[in-house]
Amino acid sequence: MVSKNYICLFGPFNTEIGVVGRFYLHLCSSCRKIVPLKAVMSQPQPSDEPLITDNLESLKEGEIFVDKETGKKYRVKKTILPHYASAGPHGLGDPDDRTLRRIEADVIIPNRMNARIEKVECHESYMGLINCMREKGAVKGLKLCKPELDVFNHCKFLKFNDTEFRERMTEEYLQERSEARRTGMTARQRKLEAYREWKKEHESG
Repeated sequence: MVSKNYICLFGPFNTEIGVVGRFYLHLCSSCRKIVPLKAVMSQPQPSDEPLITDNLESLKEGEIFVDKETGKKYRVKKTILPHYASAGPHGLGDPDDRTLRRIEADVIIPNRMNARIEKVECHESYMGLINCMREKGAVKGLKLCKPELDVFNHCKFLKFNDTEFRERMTEEYLQERSEARRTGMTARQRKLEAYREWKKEHESG
């Protein structure tokens, strides 16, 4: 009797024990149950073609990779950055990606929070400290302006520990980064480009 490799619904087996009508009967080596051929399926043969989810490090720079599932073609681009940080229409990253790198979470966003605190959230106490330092001088102010410094530091401490404030600043940063990745220009560059367009329209008019 010929032994065949199949996958049982209950487990693997490879023992063919007989025929009943149009069905082959097989004995499952795992559950020891006799099952007909229609309850089994042939084990699929693994394909040698790489999938887009595989490790594609072996591909060379500039090589064309075809995803056999979708038929889409991709040109291989070697980079030390992850895919979501180097993809997108301008190679700056995926505009819809919301992943934060460590430097963004630990440096960039806290710096933006600090700038917003000084300009908006704790502006009054911050300006009180600045005016005191201007009045007393840089050297004497270190000692004489401690009350103003304590007020500002307390306000700053509360804001840095305010999760809602941090989430709002993070969302603003993600939206700005997304637009920069989508257009290939920073917010300052977009403003400059808008001004140039405005100037061109008014000069021509």
